Amino acid sequence: MPWPVSLCLLCHNEEKNLERFFAHVRPHVREILVIDSGSTDRSVEIARRHADILILHPLDNFASQRNLASSKALNRRVLHLDADETMTPEMIDAVEILFNRGDIDQHAAYCFPRMTFDETGRLRKIVESYPGFHYRLYDRERCRWIKPVHETLQIDGPKRFIPCHILHYPDYSRIPSKLALYTDLSKHPVVGREDSAFRSMWMNFIFHARALFIGLGMWKRPADFLFACHWLIHQARVRISRSG
Repeated sequence: MPWPVSLCLLCHNEEKNLERFFAHVRPHVREILVIDSGSTDRSVEIARRHADILILHPLDNFASQRNLASSKALNRRVLHLDADETMTPEMIDAVEILFNRGDIDQHAAYCFPRMTFDETGRLRKIVESYPGFHYRLYDRERCRWIKPVHETLQIDGPKRFIPCHILHYPDYSRIPSKLALYTDLSKHPVVGREDSAFRSMWMNFIFHARALFIGLGMWKRPADFLFACHWLIHQARVRISRSG
């Protein structure tokens, strides 16, 4: 049975991915909602055939776009995926168990690691792209997106890390245009209220350390242990630089 979930997709010129994407997610969710921010290819045409709700809305920033999608969803639980992503069978099974056991309401949001692959199909195991923790399944009544780019999910309640991966196959030819967009959006004011910098940094450090060492088992091999330590240091530096 499909999960009582609304799948929300932010779309812009994704015609190469959409048929595969819709075929992948349709069996698992009750509703597919697409917000298109001005595609000039066949994305809107394809979305009209597959989505339950299609909204045409120009991009102001990513947080407001995601919040708009959540607000229009019919289900309380929202799953956000990008068109160039897929769920692993392990992730699908883990979410299935949450609903079958009635455990889904124990946490306001669920975080998943993401594997990003290069043009040759090899995993990019560098701190900038792996494990790429992402909150993608959440209770829309207890969560809200903030920050115009590199958007963050503000969570009112407990959160949980699930060590089952999302797979990410980006179109590297679009990277320059995306970087230009991110640079422009980074000048916008923050949408919503942020937690204090110190508290947020400390809580995220604990959460990610547990996810790396316990959830993903990176304490077992010296190479993985060193990678996890490097990741935590890198993230701390990024947060300090952004807060400064």
